[in-house]
Amino acid sequence: MDDIETQKLLADRRRSSEEDNVAANQLHLNAKGLEVLVGPWQAKNELGPRTPAYGGRGALMEEAREQIRVAAPIVGMNVVQMLLVLTSAAFVGHVGALALASCQLATSLASATGHYLLYGMALGLETLGGRAFGAGQLSELGHATYRCLLLLTLIAAVVSLCWLQAERALIFLGQEKTLAQVAARYMHLLIPSLFANAWTQPLLKFLQSQGVTAPLAACSVVALLFHVPNNWFFVHYLGWGLDGAAIATSLAYSMIFLCLAGHVFTSPRYAKARPRFSWAKATSGWTAQIRLGVPSTVMLCLEYWAFDALYLMCGMLPNPYLLVSGLSVAMNTAWLMSMTYVGLGAATSTRVAAELGARSACGAKTVARVGLSLAAALGVTAFAMILASSRWLPLIFVESTNGELLRLTSALMACVAGLSIVDSVQNNAGSILRGCGRQSLGAGVTLSSYYLVGLPSSALLAFHLGFGVWGLVGGLCLAVLTQATCLTTLIVRTDWKHQVERATASVAELSGIEALPLFDEKPPPPASNTAQSSLEAKT
Repeated sequence: MDDIETQKLLADRRRSSEEDNVAANQLHLNAKGLEVLVGPWQAKNELGPRTPAYGGRGALMEEAREQIRVAAPIVGMNVVQMLLVLTSAAFVGHVGALALASCQLATSLASATGHYLLYGMALGLETLGGRAFGAGQLSELGHATYRCLLLLTLIAAVVSLCWLQAERALIFLGQEKTLAQVAARYMHLLIPSLFANAWTQPLLKFLQSQGVTAPLAACSVVALLFHVPNNWFFVHYLGWGLDGAAIATSLAYSMIFLCLAGHVFTSPRYAKARPRFSWAKATSGWTAQIRLGVPSTVMLCLEYWAFDALYLMCGMLPNPYLLVSGLSVAMNTAWLMSMTYVGLGAATSTRVAAELGARSACGAKTVARVGLSLAAALGVTAFAMILASSRWLPLIFVESTNGELLRLTSALMACVAGLSIVDSVQNNAGSILRGCGRQSLGAGVTLSSYYLVGLPSSALLAFHLGFGVWGLVGGLCLAVLTQATCLTTLIVRTDWKHQVERATASVAELSGIEALPLFDEKPPPPASNTAQSSLEAKT
């Protein structure tokens, strides 16, 4: 009797072993129907098939293609949104000098005090959403998006109340009264664009987390196509002047939101990621969103504010009109080129978060490796393009008769061109940290690089050592080089298995489920082999 029971037990164990092997192998199949088991990033979906051979040349090339495919529409969207601002400025420039100055002042202040905060806080969803999607928790991705919508709406409400006091703030900061009044009114009319952007950013990260980026560029292009005639209609045809430009800008942001919302909430493609709205879910779990969003915001704002400080110092040098004009053209050209690697950074960050959410340490490491390589290549490309255009591009902004300004601008562009290579690498390294949920480290590095190294060095070189504007640029180069070195060192020394554990704990904390098994190069061995061999030996 004992022998019969033993044989039955062995048969059951063998059957269980076979089932475990089948289940383990299925985790690595690129089948659409298994995306809940292995996470959609491992299934055959928008990002294409993923294979276990993470270190092979073919896998590296595949990953590079996917990052470029995801990044390209983001680059297009960034360029289009920049053109929205430039289009309004171009129409306002024909109204008058006061209108143009007010428009530029209000736009800069609106970005620094409002839109940067929204961009930064939404980056927390980039990390959480990528992890949830990589782990196959699509409903949690939806709840995280609702949560982010509420949070950004609250931030927009608080910021809009502050904007209503913009006139007093500008006068307090020493701005001329008429300029302050006109700029403040422009900001008041931009409040709808603030709320539209607050609702757009979560939807943008919702799609980006799933590797769907084409709709982002499409919606932005649609808004731009309407933005040009809207500016003409409101500014010139109706004669609303500066008010018309602000209204056209708010309409453009609103149109982007409506297009994205229509796509997200009507397409069956995202049905599993659109759970029923729950106040309990939407009002809980804010700690994780804020814990990731605040350092991202700090990191973003510190970098932008450092450039603003650089312009202020440039204005303190002799012949400020010449120097500020030349530096502005050079930096804006570099900023335009940076749209390429900023888009790549967004793609790399999402891919890293998704691989960590899918419990793939090797996959995340491969994504980081490919992202840094692509960033270096884009940096070299930007360097070559800026250098090649340094002689003729300034003619677009500067009169050909102003030889001194043309020579200065061309020389500054050649100097800034070399900065593009390092800036591209540091941007991607910071994005990888963001994908890992290590924004606090990135914020600390940014603070140290710009405010302890860069700006003090710029002041020392420009004012005390007499290098002028070249000293300012030298300090900036030192800041970016320090930032790139520190961030890249952090990436190289990253313990990817530990990052998998952190990501798994984060997803489990939000969704309240057990984490998926580690997904790596090869399926795990059957769990029952050891016990089965021991039992057979005893038999």
